[in-house]
Amino acid sequence: MDLTPISSSITASTVPLMSSSQLQKMPKRKTDKAYVLDKTKHLARLNINDAGKVLLKRGEGKLEKQFRMNCMGCGLFVCYRSEEDLEVASFIYVVDGALSTVAAETNPQV
Repeated sequence: MDLTPISSSITASTVPLMSSSQLQKMPKRKTDKAYVLDKTKHLARLNINDAGKVLLKRGEGKLEKQFRMNCMGCGLFVCYRSEEDLEVASFIYVVDGALSTVAAETNPQV
């Protein structure tokens, strides 16, 4: 499997996400434009720390739980899931603009 490194910044010492597909080719959520990664199809490795739970109001009477994750290297909020247990979550949502394949490709530490 050919993995694509995705990094949060050109200076990040840790690549927070390795995927078998390019981030830009993933579908996006309509609500927040986050990239949707199906863990069973695309995700190979996560290098993240849990960053707590956030409850967001989405429209009239709708609430969304986000279990947020930060990059281990720089602490940047990069993605979230809808299930508390990472192993149970089918999807990882990558925050639009948080990661860059260009940074990962030019980072000599990757």
